[in-house]
Amino acid sequence: MGVVKLIQLIIAVAYFVIFSIIFGAIAKRKVKTGQDYFTAANRLTWPLVMCTFVLSPLGSGHTSSLWEQQTFMGISVLWWGILAGSVFVPIFMLWFGPWLRRLKVETFPQGLAKLFGKKIGFYNASIAPAAWLGIAISEVLGTATAIYCLTAGRIPFTPGCVVIAGILCVVYMLFAGQLQASYMNVINAIMLIAGSFIAVVYLGGWLKGTEFGGFQGIADWYAGNGNGWMTNIFHVDSNILLGIMFPVVILHVFAASSEHCMYLPVLAAKNTREIRKGAFPAAMINSLAAFPWVILGVCSVAIVGMENTTAKLCVPDLLLKAFPPALIGVVMVSLLCANLSTASGLLLSMSHVVTDDIFRPLCGEKISEKGYYRLGVFLVVVCTILAVIPALNAPVVLPLFFWCFSIGLPLFICYFLGMVWRVNRKAAWVTCLASLGVNFWWTFACPIAEGPFTNSYYPVLACAFILYFVLAVCLPGSKPAMLKRIREQEAAERKLKSASA
Repeated sequence: MGVVKLIQLIIAVAYFVIFSIIFGAIAKRKVKTGQDYFTAANRLTWPLVMCTFVLSPLGSGHTSSLWEQQTFMGISVLWWGILAGSVFVPIFMLWFGPWLRRLKVETFPQGLAKLFGKKIGFYNASIAPAAWLGIAISEVLGTATAIYCLTAGRIPFTPGCVVIAGILCVVYMLFAGQLQASYMNVINAIMLIAGSFIAVVYLGGWLKGTEFGGFQGIADWYAGNGNGWMTNIFHVDSNILLGIMFPVVILHVFAASSEHCMYLPVLAAKNTREIRKGAFPAAMINSLAAFPWVILGVCSVAIVGMENTTAKLCVPDLLLKAFPPALIGVVMVSLLCANLSTASGLLLSMSHVVTDDIFRPLCGEKISEKGYYRLGVFLVVVCTILAVIPALNAPVVLPLFFWCFSIGLPLFICYFLGMVWRVNRKAAWVTCLASLGVNFWWTFACPIAEGPFTNSYYPVLACAFILYFVLAVCLPGSKPAMLKRIREQEAAERKLKSASA
């Protein structure tokens, strides 16, 4: 490996190894049990909550998947990042996450169990990790893309870069879990924003010395090829509206909210006040994070040419063509920050759910708290291996996101309607099982071959909402909304406390 590639690699390796070891050593002293490992024993203040939540839903969904999609949808794919940040983040942090805290549970499946019974909680714990695994695959791929660029392609994307990506995912949180990852996320959030925007500024300067003359030259190139709409963020046709914008709202508000990794920073916070303080800064940063990666992607098509690259590697190839080695290292570290932070949350949540909602009910006190901590660490390694193996086939990221999110849609709809409307166990069971069947049938039977309705989230959403509404009205055994019962209980406790005082 030449000096150029060595500098890039040293920057990335030094960053993650040094900070992972430092923060891991600091956090490890506070981690004694499984709950310490998974939820940081409720120690997170609002800056840690904010940074962790900026990065938890970010990852490849706001970076590599968007520069892949822009190759045929143009810059309007930015609506994915804009809407995900401005709509999903504040809604989740202000309402959905605090709801789960008020249920006094440790995982999302436990929340479902409190509403609809232990069996449906166990069902969620059994099926959800498989969906999260699909998203973890995409994060491993995003991390591998950064490693590929850092080594200038000297290490093959598969299996070399993918395997290295898996190792980094484990190291990121191996020592102290959520607390270690939260400390890392503060530095990573700064690196992500700074590194990606510095890349855009540098590219603007570099373009002035080329035949393009600047970003306007890129827009003129697209217009000259009859594709001027690709540089217009306000170009919203039916494919973009139904294939990007509407799914973002649906999948983030309803589907991503069933992912336990989203709840980890919320459950790990000191209190609800710390969550609310971090909500709007997290939303703003999350909304901005996708801009530089899409701009780099749009420019790469004109500069590198799709005949010389692929949608997955267009940005890395642009960086290798136009950027100095040290800056490539900085930019790729920012990409690693996004993907590793999201991957760590996913892998940690998978381990948490399997440990707390499958092993703990089955084994109980047969395993000590220290034993559960060790089991959690072991399962993180196992889940990483399970994510790496399919990633070796390098699937396209965004369709994978859509399908995995669709699995979580009915689970969250039951949770949402149970919290605000009414609780019915039978309705929840039928809704979850029927929607899962629709998801698999629509995906693999392919009733629609092309267009925005190819993806299963539309029929799954319709099936889940309609079924639960109808069945909760028709079937016996419905109870009042859980939030109403919680408020009544909290009011009674306050009254009793006041009377005692």
